[in-house]
Order: sequence, then C-alpha cells, then structure tokens
Amino acid sequence: MAFDTATAHGRRSPLRGIFKSALPALAFAFTMAAAAPSHALSYFLDYASMDTSRSAVIKKNGDTFATVKMAPVNFTVFYGTGNTPQTGALAGPMTMIGWCVDIFHSISMGNIDLKYDNNYDLETNSKYTSNVAWAGESDLTDAQIDQVGRLVHYGTQLYLTAANSTAKLNELSGIQGAIWTVINKAQGYTVESTATGNAYGNTSNKSVINSFITKYSGSNYASYIPMNIGLEVEFLSETGKYGTKNAHQSFAFVPEPGTWALMILGFGGAGVMLRRQRKYALAA
Repeated sequence: MAFDTATAHGRRSPLRGIFKSALPALAFAFTMAAAAPSHALSYFLDYASMDTSRSAVIKKNGDTFATVKMAPVNFTVFYGTGNTPQTGALAGPMTMIGWCVDIFHSISMGNIDLKYDNNYDLETNSKYTSNVAWAGESDLTDAQIDQVGRLVHYGTQLYLTAANSTAKLNELSGIQGAIWTVINKAQGYTVESTATGNAYGNTSNKSVINSFITKYSGSNYASYIPMNIGLEVEFLSETGKYGTKNAHQSFAFVPEPGTWALMILGFGGAGVMLRRQRKYALAA
C-alpha cells in the first residue's frame, strides 16, 4: 500500500546551503548518541511497515486533497558511504521509526529498497512546483520546526515504550496528523481522522484521534507534551529526487540515546546525532 504525506526540514546554515541546494520530499528526524559524520551518508531503506488501521482525509480549503493512512512507519535501514548496502557499509540493519512530513508524495510498504541521504535540512512544506529541484513552496518558521521536532521525539518515545493498545494506536495516529497539520495548515490544509470503531464506551476512535490532532498541532501544545523532550531532527530524503514530482516521501526519525539500543541491530557503537544547524555557530 502507499500513503500520501508531507515533509519537514530544519533551518539551513549558510555554509550548509552551499552544498545542499535542493529540498527532499520525505523527512526522517532522529536523535542519536554520537556526533554526526563530517560527510553525507547514504541510507538504504530496505523494508517499511506500519499499522494501517487508522485512516484520515487531508483537505485543502475544505476540498479533499488525499486519503491517507495515519501512523508512524517502522523502517529496516542500512547506512554507509557506497551506492548499495553492500558497499561502504557502516552499520545495519537497524530499525528506525519514521514520521512523515510530506503530504505531496507517497511511499509503498514492504520491500522498498530506496536510497536516501541526509544532504538537506527540514525547512519547507516540501511541495514541489515542477519536476526539477526547488527551494520549497512555503518556508517553515522556527516555531514550526521546533513543534515538529518535539512531536517526533514524543511520538517515538510513545511508540517504543507504551504497551500496545487501542489508546496507543489512536495517540500515534493523532501525533502523525498533528505533524502534517503544523507543517501545512498555513496553506489551508487540514487533517481529519476517518477511523472506525470506538475507543471506549460510546466514544469513537475518530473523535479521540481528532482531539489529539487539535491539541498537538495547536499553539498551546506545551500543555500536553513536555518541552524538554528534545527537538533535534535529521531530515532524510530520496537521493537525487528531492524536490521533484518523482520523489518518494521524506521522514523524520528521533531515537533517544536512552532507547538507542532498542532500535538498532548490529550498530557497532557508531552513532549519528541529529542537529538543527541554526542551533549552532554556523546557523543563519
């Protein structure tokens, strides 16, 4: 199956902008345990799976834009510096939890065998305007980037630590919907759950998920998630296709150092720490 979603990236530094001129369609935000390598890495997305029981409709100015599956994605990933998982491999396989930040592209589940890289930052809503690389239709503000980062961190912790339940599925779905909403609401997009069944008693899954979307995408989201949870994200996009119609979705990953061991198989002690460049000396 495929699901359509939208991408987010972080504010780009002047130096980084020299080398990274295009913006990808999918984003992976992840916080890892060690300093980032000085060179760009190749990420090989080998396999993707997700819970497909929670659907939603994305609308623009009230008209249906897309029908989507609304949940985080579990990826099996290799990374290295070569063109295939077998060349230049540094680590893998490892499991990463991805949060989609791109409503303008799609990705399939199962064996996907896609090559991604970390050449770009989460900066725009990832809407392409032609089939050539672009700078993005709409820039994200610092506040939007921070909110997306915190939601990715919070959602990843929930995914890894909470017992499987209807309540967990509903909240994860609401977090994904909130991420899309934060990135795209200024352009008139809304996200509405169409989930069936009841969460408890006569309260529907749909109403519970929509409540999460409203709370987590609002300006007072700090009332519902801890502000010290972390917000750094790494933006991963499909190599050579970011910013074009032909790209697959981009995602955001956030493995906390404390849960890193739970997420990686055969990692060998190496790690990558996500950094939003504007937090550092090179920031714009």
